[in-house]
Amino acid sequence: MKSYLISFGNSKKYRLDIQDDNSSTICDLKKSVADYISANFPAVADKNFYESMIVKQIPENQSRDYDGYPVFSAESLHEIEGVLSCEIHDMEDVAILNRNAPYDDK
Repeated sequence: MKSYLISFGNSKKYRLDIQDDNSSTICDLKKSVADYISANFPAVADKNFYESMIVKQIPENQSRDYDGYPVFSAESLHEIEGVLSCEIHDMEDVAILNRNAPYDDK
């Protein structure tokens, strides 16, 4: 079994344990988040930061050091989507606030 730390954007980190050497689980997670973003936020779908998955393999001899991290589950995916939604809304709000209204052509 291999263990990984994964996160998206500024979400918290989760421990993902995979039984086999197949990385399709990680690819499926990335696709799931990318699909969520493009379905709900098409204006930012091309911004890689929000769907970029940070993956760090945990060395077997250090696995006990990472026991405190939450284990990734289906509920974790919803938490990640919630964090990314907040980040995207914040980014859009900051873009509006940064406009120079008298000279804004939008």
